[in-house]
Amino acid sequence: MKASWTIILALIVHFTEAQEWRQVISIKTDVPITAFDADPQGNLYVGTAAGNVIKYAPSLLSRELYSDLANFPVTSIAAWNRLRVFVFFQDDQQFAFLDRFTAQPKINQLESYTHDLIWQCSPGIDNSLWALSTAYHELRKYNLQTRELITALPLQQSLKEVTHIRAYQNLLLVSDKETGIFIFDQYANLQHKINQKGVHHFQIIDGQLLFYAKGQVHRVDLFQPYSHERLKAPEGAFSAVLDLVGNYAFISPDQIALYSPL
Repeated sequence: MKASWTIILALIVHFTEAQEWRQVISIKTDVPITAFDADPQGNLYVGTAAGNVIKYAPSLLSRELYSDLANFPVTSIAAWNRLRVFVFFQDDQQFAFLDRFTAQPKINQLESYTHDLIWQCSPGIDNSLWALSTAYHELRKYNLQTRELITALPLQQSLKEVTHIRAYQNLLLVSDKETGIFIFDQYANLQHKINQKGVHHFQIIDGQLLFYAKGQVHRVDLFQPYSHERLKAPEGAFSAVLDLVGNYAFISPDQIALYSPL
């Protein structure tokens, strides 16, 4: 019996490992950073308080500016589809796609989907839009083309400050800065919760969940979520980390610091 308990504990223990880092480059920003994400090729997208989006190469040495998208801060960015990067503006209830094949991004009004205030939203994997309503505290899925409501899923969980939503395969992930990361199935049934305060953003790479919290880089296997790896992050007042294909971008409201693990 003792041996069995040893095996079980070994499966669920959370490891914290020391990690050395080498800084590659650091960039200070004039306008506060309010949102960020990375595409599968390691390009970094940064949204600002002025409503602009800046695309950085993985090295951070070159950049492309998408300006005049809105006059409000960027709330969130979803760049997992590099051909159509999604940008959400909560203050004026708008979203846009930065389409690689379209010169001018099209601004979409959420009021054409719903008259309720949307707290956070993100594109689905099937030409849909996931939106978290504040009025009814439910996750809603809309058809992007017809704007019709596909499904409304009431949430039993108490969410306080949602920072990011991401659809991945048959899962829907929601991060809340006060409580942690919720992993739902497509019917809003809770599959797992990662209890971790301070999560501003998360990234999914080949089924691995990556996020920063309390001075540590966290990795969790989405399909074996009790396997939780923690690495000591570089010193700094960071709010998030993104894997830029080998190097890691640590982000704070006024800085992007690129580090290479040793």
